[in-house]
Amino acid sequence: MKILAATDFSTRSQRALRRAGLLARNVAAELTLVHVVDDDQPSAIVRLETREAEDILQNK
Repeated sequence: MKILAATDFSTRSQRALRRAGLLARNVAAELTLVHVVDDDQPSAIVRLETREAEDILQNK
């Protein structure tokens, strides 16, 4: 079984990720996280959001 969980790194999203993680552990499923950066914003904002997302995902 595979579980896909999307995140925007908000508090609500963090709760959903914890639940997805617990579910994945309980049923021995593979958990994949996805975060999408909206690239139709100014390039400086896209770079900042991308860097922040990478930092969060690497430090978890």
